[in-house]
Amino acid sequence: MNRFLKYVKSGEGIGARWLLLYAFVVAVVVGIGLKMMGNSLAPTLQNVAAQLLPVKIENGVIVEPQDTIKAVGLDIEGVEIPIVLDTTVDSIDVVGLKDGIYISRRALYAVNKNESKVYNFKDSITLENKDYTDLFKKGSGYVALAVGIFAFGFMFVLYLLVSIFYSIFAVIIGKIFKVSLDFSAAMRLSSVAYIMTSILMGLLRYSGLNTKLWLYVVAVVIIQTVVIKALAAIKE
Repeated sequence: MNRFLKYVKSGEGIGARWLLLYAFVVAVVVGIGLKMMGNSLAPTLQNVAAQLLPVKIENGVIVEPQDTIKAVGLDIEGVEIPIVLDTTVDSIDVVGLKDGIYISRRALYAVNKNESKVYNFKDSITLENKDYTDLFKKGSGYVALAVGIFAFGFMFVLYLLVSIFYSIFAVIIGKIFKVSLDFSAAMRLSSVAYIMTSILMGLLRYSGLNTKLWLYVVAVVIIQTVVIKALAAIKE
């Protein structure tokens, strides 16, 4: 405890290295989770591919199969997403359609309640009806890596901003207990307090308990108060 108090009071930096480490751990966990999800989803994707393929596109137009309608349900964790191949039409009116993927002769439509996108076919390609399981697993690895890298940067910036927010409480609490904390000291305390709280709340959520945002704030402030009160006692 005394070592931690010394770090808060006269340590170096603003606790950024701890935030970096925590962001890295979170990013790794997110990446591993996505990779595991991708691996488990690969057989389902293969099943969908087996029902829709083969598909042949020439100069941006599906030429095989012709005049065909195929509908497949992609089940992702209990949520079924419709995938419809309709080569009887060149375009599809997505108004009123359920969220899902719809394919006409010339385009793929990704329908979402908030936003629907159209991807027109341009090249020539032939997708055979074969086993793509390994390809799906490999693809999930690339996705997990990309998301993990993005999550690392995003989380670090987010944690830094949150710690700056909590440092305001640290300064105020310091004034109450007559402990002078400069910005760096307040940040060191807030960074560690926030990381400790996040880990605790994560364990509670994993246990099935519902954690509210206000609990985060209260928990961080309590940790800050305990530490600052201890610093005040040393000062006396």
